[in-house]
Amino acid sequence: MCAKRVMDIMLPAGYPIIRENLPLRDAWEKMCKFVFTIEEHPDYNQGYLMVYNDDDALVGMVTMREMLKTFNQRYLAAVRRVPGYYEGNLNANCIEQYRRSVREIMCADEEIMLKSWDSLVVALRIMLKHRLEALPVINIYHKVIGIVRIADVYEELGLNARHRLYWLKMA
Repeated sequence: MCAKRVMDIMLPAGYPIIRENLPLRDAWEKMCKFVFTIEEHPDYNQGYLMVYNDDDALVGMVTMREMLKTFNQRYLAAVRRVPGYYEGNLNANCIEQYRRSVREIMCADEEIMLKSWDSLVVALRIMLKHRLEALPVINIYHKVIGIVRIADVYEELGLNARHRLYWLKMA
């Protein structure tokens, strides 16, 4: 039996994109619009955006998780120490973070790109290592041809997605 490859389960290109020099506010608005329109994008309603430069080359990916951590970093640290306690102005912190560029918090492309001929085990390892729900797939010309979602990888490998914490520790 042949091992399945990324190209066997990838979804064609159709994911949301954003430019690397735009502020996080624009990325947040675009992501929320995309995530909450599940009827229009049933396969791509994950919390991520592919980040492109001005030459239309993929340079990385930004996730909703990374944006939330950026906006609420002090808040999350306080909540972890004492539930229900926060010292400072959360709103002011969010406004300040909104002005940062997407480039500052994105995962770099060389860390997260899959080649179409990569195995599903390679895809799973990268997804777990970087805690990503989806990865871009490139061809031999380094052009993005689709994405692979972690749920599809779990299903194809016969893994139970409910035991994701175990797999995260193993990565």
